[in-house]
Amino acid sequence: EKAVYGVPMPRSYLELTLSPKSNEVDHANTANFSSDVLLIPDLSTFRVLPWAEQTARVICDPCTVTGSPLRTSPRLIAKQLLGQLQSLGFSLHSSFTYECCVLGAPDRIGPKTLLFPATTLLSSHDLPFFQQMRCCMYCMGADIDSIASASGPGQMEINLRPDFGIGAADSAFTFRTGIKEMARKHSYIASFFTDDGLYNAG
Repeated sequence: EKAVYGVPMPRSYLELTLSPKSNEVDHANTANFSSDVLLIPDLSTFRVLPWAEQTARVICDPCTVTGSPLRTSPRLIAKQLLGQLQSLGFSLHSSFTYECCVLGAPDRIGPKTLLFPATTLLSSHDLPFFQQMRCCMYCMGADIDSIASASGPGQMEINLRPDFGIGAADSAFTFRTGIKEMARKHSYIASFFTDDGLYNAG
């Protein structure tokens, strides 16, 4: 249920200020993922969501309550590696390819609605959803290069255009989160648990 409808977060949660001197703050086991952390917004990633009214998105970097970067953060590790490349005179130009299942209610997509590679017969059953997804992702900086059907029911392969540096990873994160939110608005569920052997399990 949480994966489908999300988890509400009261505004008061965002207004709490953690103090390193507080006895209630646990920052001793940060490496074990069991401590309190702070999220520092990267304002360069601020975007207004085209598919949600009065809603914006900003990517945050986690750090300990003492202000030290969280060493286990994938985004921090990626930026450190990119820094090493830059010190050697190189830059990374990369992209992501995602496979996901876009599943709908039984009355909209039946169990016999299969999408196979290289076929166009059933891949246009809901063009408005895919058109909105492509346009909205472009506005968010995650430019989609191609969309193709894969071997499983409702299984899609989406390729993003390459980008330099951390932008490629941020675009992949944006796409993965955004397609789930947009799918809900069209009465679909976007799942990244793709196993051909499970068929309609998503």
